Amino acid sequence: GFAQTSGELDDAVDALSRVLSDMLRLAEIEKTSQLLAEEIEKTRRRVNALEYVKIPESFDIFGRSCRNSCCFPIRRHVRYL
Repeated sequence: GFAQTSGELDDAVDALSRVLSDMLRLAEIEKTSQLLAEEIEKTRRRVNALEYVKIPESFDIFGRSCRNSCCFPIRRHVRYL
């Protein structure tokens, strides 16, 4: 049994218990970061679809051609991470 083990095992168990909560918190932060990155990517795709497809289509519907960058000043103000 464990009564015959050395004090090193007790020290190792104590060290693990001190680190375990930090490891769990780190895993939580990592997963949250991954989910956030996925949402940012989805949002970027939606913005691109609006900027390069939907908005130009709406201009074409109303009889105006808007294929040059002057119609889309958004890009100059967006900062990418």
